[in-house]
Amino acid sequence: MQETEAYRALERIGQIFHVETELQKLEPAKRAKERDRLERPLAESLFAWAEEIIERGTISSIHVKGAFKYMLARKEELSSYLDNGSLPMTNSLAERTIRNFAVGRNNWLFSGSPRGAKACGVLYSIVESAKANGLIPYKYILHLLKELSRHAGKLTSEILEECMPWNPNLISICQ
Repeated sequence: MQETEAYRALERIGQIFHVETELQKLEPAKRAKERDRLERPLAESLFAWAEEIIERGTISSIHVKGAFKYMLARKEELSSYLDNGSLPMTNSLAERTIRNFAVGRNNWLFSGSPRGAKACGVLYSIVESAKANGLIPYKYILHLLKELSRHAGKLTSEILEECMPWNPNLISICQ
């Protein structure tokens, strides 16, 4: 394969992803320290190299040049994950979650009314929150229906907190 600027950029980005993969098993505080030590120099080197390539004017592809300019214009946003070990490096999870929403959007045209559309949105939010917390949506919804009907008319913030999908007690019930 010809070593173009795009190819070299992908190699540099691949190095950052490789380090990040190794850091995923660490606790967030340790991950932030290791990102600072291992990934930040790679990211800074990538940005400096990209600026140099743009200044030299050696990029022949307008699309690659546009990608480099896009990356440099968003340097701060692209680097923000380095400061917080709890943040993911990419937005892949959000994109995968939104994909279902985009598919369902056409189905919601037939909700029948604004209230029906709102109900679809609430149900969608419950399902995706359950998935994001490692719960089986069907079991989680059954649990919610049982618990909320049991406390109908006397819901408290404590009861609602117990029903939230991030409650560790739900793992044994809804997996």
